[in-house]
Amino acid sequence: VADGHGEFGHWASHWAARFALHLATTLLADAEGLPEDGALARLYDTVHAGVKLKAAAEGFDVVLSGTTMTLVVIDRTAMEALVTWCGDSRCVIGRQGDKGPEVVVASADHKPSDPEERRRVLASGGDVRRVYDDTPWRVYVRGREAPGLAMSRALGDLLAQSVGVSHAPGLLRCSLQPRDVVLLCSDGVWEFMDDAEAIRLAVPFGKGGAGDAAEALAVDARERWLREDRSFTDDITALVLHV
Repeated sequence: VADGHGEFGHWASHWAARFALHLATTLLADAEGLPEDGALARLYDTVHAGVKLKAAAEGFDVVLSGTTMTLVVIDRTAMEALVTWCGDSRCVIGRQGDKGPEVVVASADHKPSDPEERRRVLASGGDVRRVYDDTPWRVYVRGREAPGLAMSRALGDLLAQSVGVSHAPGLLRCSLQPRDVVLLCSDGVWEFMDDAEAIRLAVPFGKGGAGDAAEALAVDARERWLREDRSFTDDITALVLHV
């Protein structure tokens, strides 16, 4: 999942997803089992560089535009998953437990409110603040009103990258069981829905109902947005995979 933001976020996300798919396919063709962490970190470096080069060649801006990216690699033989992410497009893995659907593991959104993320931004000449008490923490160049990025890691976003925003991915590995469900969703899903709610919604659809589960997540998320504000919803992307 790649969720763009800014005026040219649609192009940033488009090319990030294309580059990542090509690079991951090439990487996995030569790999036995899941790749090493370093190989995935280099993949994100290459995607970030590719987006910058494509922006220069095609004439779109990634100074104030960029994208999240979440990429999951699954080894069905070893029944293991490698979850990588940059930004706030979350991956949640769940299964049917003894007491109902339950969350197994989830990626942690990269937000400037996180103490470690905040420290990195402040040490790099950035500032982290809210405009109002009920709005998200955002990253700014110190003494300026830009860029106002509501995440602490992203691809592109060159102004934010100059003050501590990073494109280095988070990584986690976990063991899988048959019939586990993997959710990859943009923050449009997670704004008003927590991990457990999403797993409870998706798991009952079963292995043959991944498409229906993804649609149900997207529809439910949209309805929650519209209950808050009838005139606006965020971008909503939901992918569902059954192991």
